[in-house]
Amino acid sequence: MLGFGGVAAVGRYIIVEERKWLTEEEFATYVGMGQILPGPNYINVSVMIGNKYHGKLGAFVSAFGIYFIPAVIVVILAILYNKFSLIPEIHVLMVGAGITTIGMIIGNGIKMLTKLKYDLNNYLVILFATTLIVIFHFRIAQSLFLLIPFSIIINKIFKKQ
Repeated sequence: MLGFGGVAAVGRYIIVEERKWLTEEEFATYVGMGQILPGPNYINVSVMIGNKYHGKLGAFVSAFGIYFIPAVIVVILAILYNKFSLIPEIHVLMVGAGITTIGMIIGNGIKMLTKLKYDLNNYLVILFATTLIVIFHFRIAQSLFLLIPFSIIINKIFKKQ
């Protein structure tokens, strides 16, 4: 509930820093797996964490918990937006909320990047991923088809000793 509209930043803070359920590396791994698996990223992450600590019941409860209250809030907000959407201040509010969400995502990404330990292999993969997405406008799914073999090759070339 605290991460409504910005689950990544708040979720990472609670899971890694506050509760210490996962290390920064484990969290980054779960997020990466959550992005590859079908479905919403952080639903996947919550299911994996729930499963890790409480098995199938934990996976179910975590998914239900992350879906239910936000779904109720979205329905209420949709009803309110439908009623008040013609008010100019509502448009300004929505733009501000969008910009805030973008800032939270960028801040979370920077925080994760600064806390993880990287070697040359990781920097090369990050540079390649950034190039594919930012310069060549690849989607994440398209990028994975090139990133996975690239990462394997880079790790074989610069094998850790």
